[in-house]
Amino acid sequence: MNKVLAEAGKEHLVPASEDEERILLLVVDQQNSFMEGGELGVPGSVQDNIRLGKFMYRNLHKITQIALTQDVHTPLQIFHPCWWVDRFGNHPVPIETVITVEAVMNGEWTPVYSPAKSLAYLQELQRGGKRELRIWPYHCLAGTKGVQFESQFMNLVYFHSVARRSTPVILEKGQDPLSEMYGAFYGEDGVASEENRVFLDGMLDYGKVYIAGQALSHCVLDTLKHILEHHANNRTFTESIHLLTDCSSPIPGSETVTEDAVRELVKRYGIQLAEAEGLML
Repeated sequence: MNKVLAEAGKEHLVPASEDEERILLLVVDQQNSFMEGGELGVPGSVQDNIRLGKFMYRNLHKITQIALTQDVHTPLQIFHPCWWVDRFGNHPVPIETVITVEAVMNGEWTPVYSPAKSLAYLQELQRGGKRELRIWPYHCLAGTKGVQFESQFMNLVYFHSVARRSTPVILEKGQDPLSEMYGAFYGEDGVASEENRVFLDGMLDYGKVYIAGQALSHCVLDTLKHILEHHANNRTFTESIHLLTDCSSPIPGSETVTEDAVRELVKRYGIQLAEAEGLML
């Protein structure tokens, strides 16, 4: 890292604070757990990461600010296997297990922790038309390799930081044991992350926003929805948002529904779809 940053110091670029057009790059959950080979690795994430890194280096002189969202969990959370047992005391199989209100009511699944609140949460998801609770592998556990940002990506983040004199922003999410939090600004229970909401309000300071990360079908898509719904009355801003489609991949099996959801955001809010490969800002 010291060699990388020594090279960054030789760039002699204009400080980001002097940019006339302020550009934000928001990268969602570019963490080891979501990279191929990680606990919840997304197929295609390695090539996404390579394209994103090239885009960042190519546009060092244009990107004003880089912001990163970071999933941070502990084992004892409602979407992890140890939270639930079946009639025989077995924990659910990750990814393939979806736990519904009905499954809890008929005794198919029982929460080990906070039973009343766990059932209330499932009922809230059902009433709000949210995704049903899916059990995920243990991932992004605090203090482990999985929670860390992918190292080559971070080389570029800090290279930009030194070259442009711009400190990256890190937005943590997902610590509530009784709620999922795919998007960066609200949990699935509707509770806002107040610290992250301050950043959400401040996004209007940027003339263009570029978004990438993992996984497109879940955390990227929901983060994008949070931003657009929060700023729905500002069409100029929503039209300034660009989704880097070749720097994000969906979880397998969700490709079609993800494509439909992205098309709807383009239609409703006017967001732009762009490919990072070869893109000069």
